[in-house]
Amino acid sequence: MKEEILSKISSQLEDIQKILAIQTIPVRKQALEIVKKECLTTPVREKMFKLIDGKNSMADIAKKVKVSSEGVRLLLVELEELGVIEMKKAGRTKYPVKLI
Repeated sequence: MKEEILSKISSQLEDIQKILAIQTIPVRKQALEIVKKECLTTPVREKMFKLIDGKNSMADIAKKVKVSSEGVRLLLVELEELGVIEMKKAGRTKYPVKLI
């Protein structure tokens, strides 16, 4: 009985999440335009942003784009302050995750 209820709740939450994702598309597009204008001012910064997926660590991004870890950190701080990303930690490693 409890499993049935939990399954129903889970299904309803997934439906709500889909509806919210659809309804926030215009807001997310607008936010991305602001991010592009204010933070992604160079091709290198655009490449770094594309690599933010929750799987690439700060060090991975630096290596792939051939920039210093400090350069990546500076962009991530800007994006985090704007509420565009959040940092997830796994052990001592930080992984940036896009929120929009």
